[in-house]
Amino acid sequence: MKHSFAGAVALLWLAVVVFGCSNPQEEARIKLGQMNLKYNEDTFVERARDGDVLAVRLFLQAGMNPEVADKEGKTALIAAAQRGRAEIIRLLLEKGANVNAKDKRFGGTPLIWAALQGDVETLKLLLEKGADLSATDEKNGMNALLAASARGHLEAARVLLERGLQVNAADKEGRTPLLWAAQSGNPELVALLLDKGADPKAREKNGLDLLLTAASRGRLDLVKLALEKGADLTTLDNEGNTALIWAVKSGNPQLVSFLLEKGVPVDARNQKGKTALGQAQEVKRQDLVDLLLKAGAAPEAPQGEAQPKKP
Repeated sequence: MKHSFAGAVALLWLAVVVFGCSNPQEEARIKLGQMNLKYNEDTFVERARDGDVLAVRLFLQAGMNPEVADKEGKTALIAAAQRGRAEIIRLLLEKGANVNAKDKRFGGTPLIWAALQGDVETLKLLLEKGADLSATDEKNGMNALLAASARGHLEAARVLLERGLQVNAADKEGRTPLLWAAQSGNPELVALLLDKGADPKAREKNGLDLLLTAASRGRLDLVKLALEKGADLTTLDNEGNTALIWAVKSGNPQLVSFLLEKGVPVDARNQKGKTALGQAQEVKRQDLVDLLLKAGAAPEAPQGEAQPKKP
């Protein structure tokens, strides 16, 4: 009787083991444990970010919801899109991941994050799978084209323009793709956007247009391009700074010389009463001081004294 009872218990235990191992979810969790991977949201998203296809498959088989987010508010799809993990992106979308999900910190979609990385393959894949081309992030109002332009990603921008994204869309600060491209310093991207109809006179909220942005970055090539497109040398930002004042701030003597040759007003003052010469003296750039004086800039009064009046 005792042996019969022990035998029955052994059979029951064996049946439980066999039944448990026949459960795909349980099998997947056991394998994850053998890989020293905790079954939680953070690890799932981390494995997607790092391109671990086997682990992501096991997490999904084990019952992980593809829509969960990690402690930073990123879904596995967003993490994969940030790193260009095409195989994982396909897998997650097949399992029902939302192609237009937004992270909790910035409110950006996988498409916007992929554009920020300049990943053309991922952009095309996400668009193929129904990504919303017009989506913007909630923090800055950036769409995919603005994101690509901010990092100077020429080919990514080209793909997005070909798909129909508006070339003059602006973020919450009024920056267009053109202004972002000028900040990133990619002349090919600036030229592409202009060719596609970008407005060279568009201004962000602080009053910077293409010319002023290019001058602030010390980019002679972009300044020349802006002038070719009809930029006004007398244009001012909201604080009254001219292209020349910005060029001096950038510290590029070639750009300063070019603007002086083009006839930019040499003695224009911003709202704080500072001229390009005053700016050059402040940053102790004697080479720029000499350039400006040679071009006819009026000498600045010593600090604390009244500025001399012009006759």
